[in-house]
Amino acid sequence: MCYKIINNLVDLDCSDFFVLANSNRTRGHSCKLFTQQCSLDVRKYCFANRVVEPWNHLPDYIVGCQG
Repeated sequence: MCYKIINNLVDLDCSDFFVLANSNRTRGHSCKLFTQQCSLDVRKYCFANRVVEPWNHLPDYIVGCQG
């Protein structure tokens, strides 16, 4: 679902769920997500925050694949 939202394959706005990390680092893929700080457990455990770490650890060939 994260892939679909980021690549506009569903009718959802990516900016409502994720913040793309502006990073020029050479490690990993170019579509890294930024973890948003939150103080409430409701927001901390929602889909948009739980998926950031696994998404950022995916290799480039998986993130960039064309379904």
